[in-house]
Amino acid sequence: MTKTDSVTYFLTRVSQVKDEFAAIEETVPEEKLVRIALEGFIEKWDSFIHNVDREHFPGWRRMWEDFLHEEVRRSMKSGSKIGGGGEEENVALAAKGKK
Repeated sequence: MTKTDSVTYFLTRVSQVKDEFAAIEETVPEEKLVRIALEGFIEKWDSFIHNVDREHFPGWRRMWEDFLHEEVRRSMKSGSKIGGGGEEENVALAAKGKK
């Protein structure tokens, strides 16, 4: 994740990598996918990540929803726009809808 990536954009990129592995018949277990995503978040998400139950990892979809909800909450609190917006964000949202 980069400083300008939204949660949706970042998690969509992780999903795309999972799909690329699936195309070559390599399965990425859901728990591993969640771990990879959690390790990829930038520092500003550390406090939120520390609240994730390490013994009972959330499923991929639940993690996605939790982070998206938190991003919206932070955005509303700060009065800023989520992510960078634009075409990349629209593509990410469309991909999320297909999952």
